[in-house]
Amino acid sequence: MLMEKKLSMHLSSYDDFREEIFIYFKIRVYLSLLIFSKFFDFMKLTIHILPICYYCFLHACRRNNEKADIQQYIYFFSRENSIVQDTF
Repeated sequence: MLMEKKLSMHLSSYDDFREEIFIYFKIRVYLSLLIFSKFFDFMKLTIHILPICYYCFLHACRRNNEKADIQQYIYFFSRENSIVQDTF
């Protein structure tokens, strides 16, 4: 009788533990999906913004009668990045 009681207590604690693990797993999966969806929304936004930025840069270069090649593009953004870093 005592052995059966211990065994039933052990099994009930195991069931509780399994339930806690399952809840933890569900929460973890939900948070992972939430983070992934936010990252995917950010990537969609970035994909839409980058061509607009590039078009504005090309338009500014044409307006200033400068060649709009990739070297100027890299120089322009590296220079802007260094100016921002120097201010902070």
